[in-house]
Amino acid sequence: MVYGDKWLPAVAVLQVLCIYGLSRAYLKTTENLYLAAGQPKIMTKINLLQLILMAVLIYPLTLRYGILGTGIAAAVPSALVLVITFHEAGKIIDKSFLAIVRTIVPAAAGSLIMLSLVLLLQQLISHLPPALVLVLSIGLGAVSYSVFIWLTQKEEIEEVRGLIGG
Repeated sequence: MVYGDKWLPAVAVLQVLCIYGLSRAYLKTTENLYLAAGQPKIMTKINLLQLILMAVLIYPLTLRYGILGTGIAAAVPSALVLVITFHEAGKIIDKSFLAIVRTIVPAAAGSLIMLSLVLLLQQLISHLPPALVLVLSIGLGAVSYSVFIWLTQKEEIEEVRGLIGG
C-alpha cells in the first residue's frame, strides 16, 4: 500500500505467515502449562512433529509455489499441531478441545469484524494517499477491535484491571 506495486508479490506470503505467527503465539501459551504440569515431553513431541511435517512439505511446496509454498509449508504444520496442542492442554486442565476453542471465539470474531471494517474503509478512501489510508486503517482497526472486545469481554477486562491494581 505504502511501498508501491513492487511489493505486491509479497502480500500473499505475508498473509500466510500471519497464520503461522498466530499459530505460534497460541502454541507458546501452552508451553508453560506443560512445564508446570511436569510434562515437558509433550512440548518436545509436538515441536518435533511440527518440524517433521515442515521438513516433508517445504521442498515440494517451494518447488511448486515458490516463496508462497515455503510460507504454506511453515503455516500448515503449525496450524495442525495447534489442534493437538489444545487437545493435550485440555487433558491437563480437564477441559475439552471445544471449551478451549470457545475462549478464542470472541477475539476471532472481533478480528473478523475489524478486518471487514478496515477493508470497507480502504475501498471508500482508496483515492487518498497510501500513507494516509494506512494510518486511517490502523486507527479504525485498533478502535473497532477495542470497542468490540470491551463490549463482549467486560468481565475479563475488569478482572485484568483488578489484577494490575486498576
